[in-house]
Amino acid sequence: MKSLGTDSLSTALMERDRYNVWFNNLLMTEKSNPSLADEKETLIGLPDMEKRRILERWLDEVATEYPYLGHPEWNPEDPDTPPMPDKETMKYIALKKSLGEEISDELKPVEQRGRLTLKQALERVIKEKELNNLSDKGIYKYTRASELFHAYNSKKDVYVHSITRGNTRDFIYYCKQQGTADSTIKGYLSPLSVLWKHARDYEDLNTANPFDDWADQFNKESIACQNWTKEELTNIYNTSQHNQDKLMIYIAWYTGARIDEITDLTADNIYKDKETGIKYLYFKENTQGKNKFAKRKTPIHKHLETMLRDFTAFDQRTTSNAFSKAFTEAKKRAGYGDRGREYCFHSIRGMTSTELENL
Repeated sequence: MKSLGTDSLSTALMERDRYNVWFNNLLMTEKSNPSLADEKETLIGLPDMEKRRILERWLDEVATEYPYLGHPEWNPEDPDTPPMPDKETMKYIALKKSLGEEISDELKPVEQRGRLTLKQALERVIKEKELNNLSDKGIYKYTRASELFHAYNSKKDVYVHSITRGNTRDFIYYCKQQGTADSTIKGYLSPLSVLWKHARDYEDLNTANPFDDWADQFNKESIACQNWTKEELTNIYNTSQHNQDKLMIYIAWYTGARIDEITDLTADNIYKDKETGIKYLYFKENTQGKNKFAKRKTPIHKHLETMLRDFTAFDQRTTSNAFSKAFTEAKKRAGYGDRGREYCFHSIRGMTSTELENL
């Protein structure tokens, strides 16, 4: 009785029963929502007047600190306003319930408002394109990474919070089974990591990012290709000893195609659109591309068409490795022999992509 601050046995028994009810309720809450239970525990024994003061201070912080920390100010009339972080939401709910008041729908916990799926996170990132300084090329990378992850999962969509490191490990293995280069897989994980972080900020996820820290899964000797300059590639083109070696460089520079794709080309790949009359270089189904986007058509210049029609096939060099070696020899003759493996035939692809992006 002394600990309860009373000399009355009946009052002490009533207080004991009240605390038993509170404690049992707390245990039930702990099982279903530990975060809410933690907040409820802090309110034990506080009078309603003190709880009211805490709630008023909380509302004041929401209107000042929350936008200051980079989150939009909560506005019940704006459906796009993201929910409070989980800890703040639980504090609000615990206070409201202990005061016997209704909870605002806009501040219900994330679990009740719905989780973000990977596609929804992608849509939100694209929608915030200007805010995120995301180029059209960047949008393609994010979209492509999302599509591949869904292809691995054999699902139309997946909740971001449900993605585990085991899923990511299996995704990496799936990509490797498809013959995807380590550098390309890393290029997929980067945008997926950003999408996860977007969902984290929206939902206040408290788990580790499953798309980060996978360096040990890749070949440490893999080298990222560096772009040639126009002058450097022109010099290499001029020092190439065979016309078909020059044509390989010319096609790569014009189309950004991979070396395996180019060795597959013949004059039969030139296609004229019947409606527009425009001629295209058509990379067909038999083209050795890395994915479905390898099947495409690129407008072809008259000069390139003439050069390509002079060849029935790339027959003097039978493999892409042979062309790659010929390019390396031309690189040395042009005075770039001291350049490392990061300067290679595939560097033309990145160079072309950058030039097109900067138009």
